[in-house]
Amino acid sequence: MKILGLHTNFHDASVSLHIDNELIADYKEDRFSRNKHDLKLEKALEKIQEDFNFSYADEDVTLVSPSHYWHVQRNFGSSGFWYEQNKITDIIEETGKTVYQYDHEFAHACAAYFSSGFFDHKTLIVSLDGLGLVRPFDTINPENYRNPYFFDERTKNLAVYSAYRNKIEEIYTLQAASRNFHSQNLTDSYGAFLADLYLVVTSQLGFEPNSEEGKVLGLSVKGSYNSEIYTILNKVNWSYNNLNYNMDQAHFYLRMIEKYCELKKINENEALRADLAYNTQLVFENCFLRFLNDIKNRFPGHTKLCLVGGCFSNVKLNQKINELTSFEEVWVYPAMGDEGVAHGSAIAHLYLTGHNIENKRINNMFYGAGYKQDYMDIFITNDLKVEKLNPEKIAKKISRGYIIGVFQGRSEVGPRALGNRSILADPRTRRNHEMLNNKLQRNDIMPFAPIIMAEHISELCYAYKSIATSEFMTMCYTVKDFWVNKIQAALAPEDNSCRPQTVFKEKHPLIYSILSEFKKITQVPALINTSFNAHGDPIINHPEHAIDYLNRGIIDYLILGDKFISKHQEQEINQDRK
Repeated sequence: MKILGLHTNFHDASVSLHIDNELIADYKEDRFSRNKHDLKLEKALEKIQEDFNFSYADEDVTLVSPSHYWHVQRNFGSSGFWYEQNKITDIIEETGKTVYQYDHEFAHACAAYFSSGFFDHKTLIVSLDGLGLVRPFDTINPENYRNPYFFDERTKNLAVYSAYRNKIEEIYTLQAASRNFHSQNLTDSYGAFLADLYLVVTSQLGFEPNSEEGKVLGLSVKGSYNSEIYTILNKVNWSYNNLNYNMDQAHFYLRMIEKYCELKKINENEALRADLAYNTQLVFENCFLRFLNDIKNRFPGHTKLCLVGGCFSNVKLNQKINELTSFEEVWVYPAMGDEGVAHGSAIAHLYLTGHNIENKRINNMFYGAGYKQDYMDIFITNDLKVEKLNPEKIAKKISRGYIIGVFQGRSEVGPRALGNRSILADPRTRRNHEMLNNKLQRNDIMPFAPIIMAEHISELCYAYKSIATSEFMTMCYTVKDFWVNKIQAALAPEDNSCRPQTVFKEKHPLIYSILSEFKKITQVPALINTSFNAHGDPIINHPEHAIDYLNRGIIDYLILGDKFISKHQEQEINQDRK
């Protein structure tokens, strides 16, 4: 039995394939189209069918999707336009098949819970994002897919579930305020609990809404508490009281924040910009922690917590939840954003149709596209030098300041590069932070992250709880004083926090071996790990992309499958270690 999960018509379109209840592949559209956060499902769908030799028209293929947006057109940042006709309607017209549709937040929740391994524990699942839809129809089919459906009163962005032994019950949901999605004005669509606070501030700071909220988080560590700004922002918090949230009142306060930013000319003052980001993060954390405490008091007895939805890409919020709540363990689903709902809708289908689903901690997130070595070798030109992989040699190169690109195996699912589409560098000098940002044309407010041998995570960081989720770069921890200067290029120097990835020898032998050899040379069991992409681009997805980065000098060496590649003419890099 094959289940094809389809997510399209909104940002981060993706497609997943399950065979006999097991996830086989999960492809994100923008990796193939090269249009970041692409909403139109086309090339990823073609590629997954090609790679696994099937067609969505086959009789043994069941089609599922999260709830989708119909009959809407609106410009929304890099996501482009929502449009009425989409790939799902094309498939229905072409095949006459039915598409089973599942609640957006429930799809998120299923992906998180069934990957947590919390089967024997009473678990709270929180799904929080910018917008999700309840189901207008249980199925989409040739008879109903053209029905006009305007969903102003049927949206939600927050749902909480209680789960135990694979039984999931929705215990709380928050309906979003009425929205005008036909307007070209971003502010007309405000109405989501907490998510819209970040949306409005992202826009006011000149970043791209629904894409660059992470830059607000990066900027926040450079700011400080400002009572005037905090008071203005915290008015949104006033709309919340004991699990009740006045969305229309919050809408008014969000507009007030816009007017305040315009009046203060925020973007003409770098200190005020940083303070706005800092206080936004503070209000965001405080309000969510207050909400979570109210949920715990209303529904006691839960010992584990699953977090999913785009809001939990905010790793500083995750850190506060981990440190300031009494949950024994917090699990953040690695593909927490909408790129995870194609897979989640497939899990929801299996769950709601009575299939036995094993609740187990995921082993890895390498379900994206991969290429055979003989295919990748085609793109190695004669002007490149090719050697066998040697972890000791690679570690020495990194210790001397060289930048290494890694393109091996299948790509990662989710927003983080986890060693298969990564760039590795020496974390010991802050200069490498500036150098990498320049090469990748990135904003220097964003800290790089360390990749750490798993057995050393609690040695380097105050990480004594929820360590498993750090394997997927979804949690922040504070670096211990002894290690601050030793990994200074892989942390936020303002508060010494980092977003580590832990690596196990049995799961990622090559990266672990490089780390082990680097530790022998430097006594530091960590490297910089950043995603293999320049600013504004999706993570690279083809060997030709990787070799292009090498030829352009963005990286100095390339691991391409089982080969170590460089240009023939090498120039030594002299690092200032002072």
